[in-house]
Amino acid sequence: MKITIKLSETNNALLNRVVKEEKVDASEFANNAFLDKFLPVSEKLGIEAGFILQEHEAGTLNAWLVKQSISRGIRWLGKHPIRDCAILKQILGHFPFDTKDNGKISTCNECVQSDMDSVVALLKERVSGYVSAKNGYNGLVEDVLANWEYIWNEAIVYNVLATIVYTNEPKKDFDWYDGLKLLHLIDFAAWQQWCDA
Repeated sequence: MKITIKLSETNNALLNRVVKEEKVDASEFANNAFLDKFLPVSEKLGIEAGFILQEHEAGTLNAWLVKQSISRGIRWLGKHPIRDCAILKQILGHFPFDTKDNGKISTCNECVQSDMDSVVALLKERVSGYVSAKNGYNGLVEDVLANWEYIWNEAIVYNVLATIVYTNEPKKDFDWYDGLKLLHLIDFAAWQQWCDA
């Protein structure tokens, strides 16, 4: 696919100078500029995004792989917690947590159940008069997001949300662009949190 981009006079002069002095190919330079703009800065999230691009270019990417990368991105936030949960709401909004069949706790293994119980215990400890909204993933996702200010800096919360994304099916499959965009937004949220701190 060939894309034609009209550059301002100054940007065109800059591109010509870079190509000439740095001895780089203009299309390679443009490709790198796109990647720099849209890929995460974090090394781990950049690896995830690179994997998505590599698999997409090879024709071997599927929605399950994209979802797993997004899940790992959420888990990464456990070491880079964010006060603003907008990106998590955006991701979790792709899942049908309003249906009766989705997210029964009884389907969890012991480790996942233990982590979910730990998050519920954190909510009970930190939120006055806390009572679960619903059973299963549905209620836990709602409760976590509604009480984010009390638990945002706990790694286990991100682990549970990542597991929920990992084990549930979205309303509509994530494609390669969704994966890149969401990983970029996860990265941006973390950078914004810690640059503003």
